[in-house]
Amino acid sequence: MKKYTAVFMVLFIVLAAANGYSYLEQNNEVNQFFLDRKVYPDHTYYYSGSEARPHAIIAIHNDYVLESKLWRSTDITQEKLKRWVNTMTNNSPTTFGIWGRRILGPNRVYLGVWFSPARTASVRLNGNVVNVTTPNRNADRQIGNKFRSR
Repeated sequence: MKKYTAVFMVLFIVLAAANGYSYLEQNNEVNQFFLDRKVYPDHTYYYSGSEARPHAIIAIHNDYVLESKLWRSTDITQEKLKRWVNTMTNNSPTTFGIWGRRILGPNRVYLGVWFSPARTASVRLNGNVVNVTTPNRNADRQIGNKFRSR
């Protein structure tokens, strides 16, 4: 069953990219960048959920504008990012269930990055305006991560 799910996801991503859709792509370098608590330069940071326990963190490249009433922008610091990542990973050295992803537009244009226990989101690009849906507030429970929504 897992094999078919993986094949379906790969096929979906290939078709989405070919048809000009925007999407999230799992990326180990993004994951490691967040785990190293590094701040992406030339990006604006947003979070979903509470500031004390975000459900997701995104950083949108400054060439684009995020359109959303659900994401909250923040003046990011390395200390704040460290707190958030520690909270999301429960200070664990591993990140099982946490996903670093690149946010890509049509033709694989780089829009930004995503870090969350949630695996998926809807991404739309219209000119230089990006819309990224927030994770389902119960997404962390659904994937079995220790991090819990309130």
